[in-house]
Amino acid sequence: MNEHPQPITGGVAGDLPFRTLFDTAAEFIFVIDPGGHIIETNRYACEQSGYAAHELRGKPVTDFFTESSRQLYMIRFPRLRSQGHARAEIELVCKDGRLLQMECQATAVADAQGKATHFLLIQRDISALKRAEEKARQHQQESAHLMHLSVMGEMAASMAHELNQPLTALISYCGMALAQLKEWPAAPAGLVDILQCANEQAHHAGAVVQQIRSSVNQGNIRKKPVDIDQTVREVAKLISWELSNSQVLLQLDLQAGGYRVQANSVQIEQVLLNLIRNSIEAIGQAGISDGCLRLKTRVSDTPSLLISVTDNGAGVAPDIGNRLFEPFQTNKESGMGMGLSISRSIIQAHQGTIWLEQPGPGDTMFCIRLPYLEDTHD
Repeated sequence: MNEHPQPITGGVAGDLPFRTLFDTAAEFIFVIDPGGHIIETNRYACEQSGYAAHELRGKPVTDFFTESSRQLYMIRFPRLRSQGHARAEIELVCKDGRLLQMECQATAVADAQGKATHFLLIQRDISALKRAEEKARQHQQESAHLMHLSVMGEMAASMAHELNQPLTALISYCGMALAQLKEWPAAPAGLVDILQCANEQAHHAGAVVQQIRSSVNQGNIRKKPVDIDQTVREVAKLISWELSNSQVLLQLDLQAGGYRVQANSVQIEQVLLNLIRNSIEAIGQAGISDGCLRLKTRVSDTPSLLISVTDNGAGVAPDIGNRLFEPFQTNKESGMGMGLSISRSIIQAHQGTIWLEQPGPGDTMFCIRLPYLEDTHD
C-alpha cells in the first residue's frame, strides 16, 4: 500500500464540475484511501481547520481526531469497508488546538468492478448545536435542582408552621404544671425536675422550628435584570415537545416591550413551566381535543408587569379554588399539591403576587404580577 499517496487528478475529485462542487461545499470533505490516508480535501475544510491542503494529504485521517474518536474510527471503518457506508459523531482537532464536534457521513466510492477504491468523508460542524444541547441540559439540571430545593423548603416551612402551634401549647402546659407543682408541698420527688427538662426541650424544639422558618423565608437567591418576554420565549422552547405530544396549541401574546424585572430567571421559568404543565394536564383530564393555552405579558398601570397563563381545560373545583396555593392542596387526579405553593413562595420572594381567575366556563387563568425595573426597559 502506498503510504504517501499523491493528490488524485481524475475520478473522485479531479473532474471539473465535481471539483467545483467539492471546493464550494460548506462542509468538511475528506477523500481517503482504503488504508485511511487522506488523498484530497476541499477548500472549506482547510479554511475552517487552519491546515493547508499539503498538511493534510498523505496523513492518516485519525491524526486529526481525538483519542476517543480514533477508537470509534477503528470500530466503524471495517463496517464502512463491508457495507459501503457509515455514520458517526467525531471530534476533529484543528491546527490551533480547537475541537470541533462533527457529524460524519462516510461513503465508499467503487470502481467499475465494484471494489472500493476511495472513501468520501463528509463532515458537518455541529459544535454550536452540541453547545446549545449542553446548555439546555445544564439549564434543565439547574431547574430540577431548584425545584427539589423548593419542594424541600416548602415542606419544611409547612411542617414548621404545623409544629409551631402544638409546641407552643406544650410549653404552656409545662409552665402551668410546674407552677402548680411548686405550690404542692407533697409533690413526688423528681417530678419537678422532669417537667423542667420537658419544658426546656420544648423551648429548644420551638427554637429549631423558628430557625427553619427563618431560613426558608430568607429567600437567598441570585437575581439580575430579566427580560420577561424573552423568558417566556425560552419557556415556550423548553415546553414545546410536551405541548406537541399533548396536541395543545400554545399562543404567545407578548406585550412587555423589553421591560425587565429583578429576578432569578430559572425560578421564574420554573413557575411558568409548572403552570403550563398544570394546564396541559387539566386539558388532558377534560378530554378536550382542541386544547389551547395562552401566555400573555403586558405592562400594568402600576410599575409592574403582568403575566397570565390561560387554558380551556376543566377549570378549578369551587371547593378548592380558595385553598389552591396552600401546601398539599391539588386539583389534579394525582400529585403532591406542592407546585402552586412553591410557585407562590417564589413569586413572593420576588416581591410579586400570584392569583387565580376563571374568566369563563371551563377557563382557568393564573396571573402573576412582578415589579419592573423602571430604568432598564428598552
